[in-house]
Amino acid sequence: MKQQIKHRYTNAVLFECDVPDDVSSGLQMRHALEKAVSARANLARANLEGANLEGANLARANLEGANLARANLEGANLEGANLA
Repeated sequence: MKQQIKHRYTNAVLFECDVPDDVSSGLQMRHALEKAVSARANLARANLEGANLEGANLARANLEGANLARANLEGANLEGANLA
């Protein structure tokens, strides 16, 4: 299955990847986001509203201006991430 991370204002696709079938639907965005971060994708202004990112490794991610409203970031690694 494909998972897309989209721009919060334009809905343009910022990153897209395949998600293995064994990843539960609630963790598909987390999987895609971790893949995007490891690929050094620019995720500025990404729409991550309501995403379950619990325990995600987002170190050094560029999430400037991203919509993280109601996102679960419990235990996420945000070391060096740009959240301005």
